[in-house]
Amino acid sequence: MLITVGKFCQKVSTDLNRFVDELQEKTGRYTEQERTAWQDSFRKLSVVLAKPALADFHMHLGNDGGSLLVEYRLPASSSWCDVVLLGRNNDSPTALILELKHWDTAGDVAGPYPGVITHQGSSVLHPSEQVRGYTEYCRRFHSAVLKEKANVQGCAFLTRSKSVDVYRDKIYADLVKEFPIYSHSEVDQGFMGFLTRHLVRPDVKFAEAFDKGTYKQDRGFVNQIATQILDPESSPFVLLENQQLGLEVCKGKIKDVLASGVQKAVIVIQGPPGSGKSVLAAKLWAELIKDPNSHNGNVVITTTSGSQKSNWNHIYNELAGSPAGKGIIKPANQYTPETTQWFGKRKALLNMDNWKANLKVVHDECGSFRCPDDSYKVSIVDEAHGLINPEVKKARPGVTGWPMYAGPQAYHIIRGSQVSVFLMDGAQSFRDCETTTLEDIKRYAAYAGAQMVEPISLEGNQYRCGGSTEYIDWLECLLGMNDKEIPSHPWRKSKNTPHGKMILELADNPKDLEDRLRASLANGATGRLISSYSQKWITKGKPSPHSLAPKNQDFHFKFNHAGKEVEWSKIWNYAPGTDPDYSYFIQAIEGSHMAEDPLCEVGCPYTVRGFDYTYLGVLWGNDFVRRGNKWVFDIKNIHETAWKQTLARAKKEEKAGVYEEESTELLKRLKIAYRIIFSRAIAGIYTWIQDDETREYVKAQLPK
Repeated sequence: MLITVGKFCQKVSTDLNRFVDELQEKTGRYTEQERTAWQDSFRKLSVVLAKPALADFHMHLGNDGGSLLVEYRLPASSSWCDVVLLGRNNDSPTALILELKHWDTAGDVAGPYPGVITHQGSSVLHPSEQVRGYTEYCRRFHSAVLKEKANVQGCAFLTRSKSVDVYRDKIYADLVKEFPIYSHSEVDQGFMGFLTRHLVRPDVKFAEAFDKGTYKQDRGFVNQIATQILDPESSPFVLLENQQLGLEVCKGKIKDVLASGVQKAVIVIQGPPGSGKSVLAAKLWAELIKDPNSHNGNVVITTTSGSQKSNWNHIYNELAGSPAGKGIIKPANQYTPETTQWFGKRKALLNMDNWKANLKVVHDECGSFRCPDDSYKVSIVDEAHGLINPEVKKARPGVTGWPMYAGPQAYHIIRGSQVSVFLMDGAQSFRDCETTTLEDIKRYAAYAGAQMVEPISLEGNQYRCGGSTEYIDWLECLLGMNDKEIPSHPWRKSKNTPHGKMILELADNPKDLEDRLRASLANGATGRLISSYSQKWITKGKPSPHSLAPKNQDFHFKFNHAGKEVEWSKIWNYAPGTDPDYSYFIQAIEGSHMAEDPLCEVGCPYTVRGFDYTYLGVLWGNDFVRRGNKWVFDIKNIHETAWKQTLARAKKEEKAGVYEEESTELLKRLKIAYRIIFSRAIAGIYTWIQDDETREYVKAQLPK
């Protein structure tokens, strides 16, 4: 609901504790640190806003059964603005976004590049950069802003700091000029002047429209990005051979569906690693945006993991030249009918095994879903095998961000879209929560009343691994994922033919592995070090993991090299921020440690899935080893936190002396993880295998 500034100030002065209680319940952020920050920030903000000139302007306050909160959730987004003030300037309606920070800035220094500040030893988003993201998102994707051609501005207000000089360092000059930042000692000199310059008089009609605003794409903005993707000279996405065929088939089927008057349709595109699913997803999105028949609806790319989300966001932000580019990317969690907090408060009314009945409770109480039906014209879901299906009980524990009582993510994507396109490879589902299959999607399509289009196959396409489908087949043989014989395998026998162009070489030790990889990178190739989950993530949460002593890093090996004992140390992929940003590792963002040295960290299967490099260095640990004529696991060397249920069952069976069903499941997941990391390279892989017997077995299976 809407409330005037004057009413907000009154609430803060008369009942602040209750106000914060309700805010914590609504957002699910219960830490004492956040509670204190809200209390202090709101007190100071109410003092600042308690001016007669501002009393009649509106603020957005969320509404949940009468409870209040001073946070505004951007339409179809997981981001919350601290405060939005609504009114008019001299020419147009205005939304003014305020970001409040209750930070102690003592010791803070300028970050390595614009947009990042070093706060208390950690690299975090500059508050003005945060405001810029919110502001540009509203400018490009808020229905009321687009319809009314409203003015959207923003600033940051540090409620605790007396000085923000470091936040105005010359590296941030352009940023803070457009999105200013003020300390609490600058209320009268700067902050109030900024507010009153943009808010001249109230506008109740616009305030109400903004309050009810929905996600709507600015066609000019998305057209600009689509044009770059389709431009063969500048596009980061290139289609080859059957990828283009798959694109044309998919485009044709979507056009047929839209032209036929069918209300809902589902298309599944299946393909193995390297078959070009992600490139096809980007090109399909761009083609649909440029198609005049799709201009009356939103077309989005949907992601299924944090690594996917942050990397797609980075790519689209770069193409757009704006943080609003990420508004095109929608995490699967955004299709939820209600928040995890809403479901959590109503557990007594709900049944985990009957999600359809749970949705009726949501609809009866709320009247509609947070993500309404048909919010999107087309949703293109990359890596759809990563979708959560809580119908499978082992998928339920340990998942954050998705309310399990809501049911399968795939169903809600179908419900929330007129056309849903799922790109998937069931053989890449390796986390406990990744449980969605093609058969599941067919069932949910039927339940949602959607037409199920005949699946499209990219089988036989291979744009990584030297273009060798034979290599992928050999890899699956090596890992025991099919019943074929390795001695007579075509890839093993065709080293000097076009089928044998994929390089796979064994290194003697980690240093030898890194040296070989660096030699390839010296010639202009791209590359990364990657590994399975055979090492603990001991640097997780450390503010500066690269500065740790070698023995305190995640990977630390001692071995003899050239007659001397050598230490070799690396950390796991560094993903800073409360919402981990894996693009630091995948994209090697300017100013990051990875930009200086792309081999200074080690990536995991979760991070690299869906991405590729010219060459890779694979650290094969002692989690998955060969003993005699079979593959086995060493459970003490498995540290994948997303396998909690599978690991727990395997440990229980190991203790009981039983090794049949769940042990087989754990082994299957390890094989999938190794299939992922050994299928990311375009030209070649160097690998160091820690276990002697495993190394000798793999060596015997390589081409002579």
